[in-house]
Amino acid sequence: MPNSGRPHRIFNGLALIVAIIREADPIFRKDLIKKIQNASPLIAKLVDHCEFIYTDIARLDKRSLEFILAKIPEDDWLLAWKLTPENLQRVLLTHMTERRQLEFVRLAKDMPKVHKKKVYLAQMRIAQKTHQWLREGKLGLTSRRLNRPF
Repeated sequence: MPNSGRPHRIFNGLALIVAIIREADPIFRKDLIKKIQNASPLIAKLVDHCEFIYTDIARLDKRSLEFILAKIPEDDWLLAWKLTPENLQRVLLTHMTERRQLEFVRLAKDMPKVHKKKVYLAQMRIAQKTHQWLREGKLGLTSRRLNRPF
C-alpha cells in the first residue's frame, strides 16, 4: 500500500471498525452500518457511540462551536478541560469572548482534582450531545472528510 504521508496507525477491534467507517465513502458506509446492525445491535451501538469522539469537536465550524459552548453545561466543559488536548483547548478558547476565556481558565485552574473517569464521562457526554446535534442538522463541520450525515 502506498504511503499517504500520514503516520502508520495500528487499530484493534472496535477502533478498527470505527476507523473503517469514518474513512468509507457514504454508500459503502451506509451498507456497512446496516450489516453491522443486523449482525450485532450491541456492536452497532458501540460503533455509533465511538464514531464521533470528543476531539472531533475541533472540526466543527465557527457557528457550531459557539452553539455547543453555549448549550453544553459549563460544569461538563470544566471537567472535560482537564484532559483536553492543547490544540482543542486553543480552538475552544478562540470561540469564547475574552472575558469568558479569562473566567473559564480561572475556573478550570481552581477545579479540584477529580478521577480521570469523571473527566472521560464529561467528554463522552459532550461528544454524544454534539453527535446528536450533527445528526439533527443543527451543526456543521469544516472538514469535508467528516462532513457527512452522522
